Amino acid sequence: MPARHDVAGGRLLLAGIDELIALGLDYCVVAVSTIYHEQIALAFAAAGIHAPIQKPVTQLTHRRPARSAASSPPKD
Repeated sequence: MPARHDVAGGRLLLAGIDELIALGLDYCVVAVSTIYHEQIALAFAAAGIHAPIQKPVTQLTHRRPARSAASSPPKD
């Protein structure tokens, strides 16, 4: 079934970030609502995909301390 309003203009549409990651991207520029920044950033980091993301990365800065995907796990 074609898109209801043909907004994509024939471009590839995916159901979610997992399908996007499965394409084997080297990098992806992220421009989504702030509420999705952290979720998408963590998914791309886990997949090893470089992703410049609009600020802020998350709305919930008080929830947990920021950690780089490349940082070592906390020591006990």
